[in-house]
Amino acid sequence: MFHIDDLKSSHVDSKVNDEFAKWLETKCGKHGKVKTHHGKAHNCLGMTFDCSKKGKVIVDMMSHVEDMLNEFLKKPQENETVMMPAADNLFSKGHGKKFNQECRENFHHTVAKGLFVSKRARPNVQPMTAGLCTRVKEPDETDWSKSMRLMKYLNGTRKRKLALSADDL
Repeated sequence: MFHIDDLKSSHVDSKVNDEFAKWLETKCGKHGKVKTHHGKAHNCLGMTFDCSKKGKVIVDMMSHVEDMLNEFLKKPQENETVMMPAADNLFSKGHGKKFNQECRENFHHTVAKGLFVSKRARPNVQPMTAGLCTRVKEPDETDWSKSMRLMKYLNGTRKRKLALSADDL
């Protein structure tokens, strides 16, 4: 698996990976040292992949959720949570006052982070994030309440991780 300058290599025999790393060093080492990481947990592109449980990988992006909560202009209190990320007005256009520049930028930033997290480790917030994505051009007070609801949901579920496994291929 390749991503820009990141490469994931795995093999049942770790010596094969060691030999591969040496080969990469001869080919790419002139551009910078080839760094390797061995073990059951790996960080890549803001995600931690934990493969310590047999037949399962846990995708952890809790730090991104924490960043979203900390960078949001109105931080939810510890006990401010909701059971579902979206309400029934998710796709309705609001009629409130338009945002000032600071709120608009914060809203856009929050939606962008939500999109990143929802596509990788928190698919449970994808519908809410998709709805908010349609509002980043001209957000209003109604959209702010929708984003606040998302923050309250993430506040109550901040420690959730995505577990992937397959019983039968």
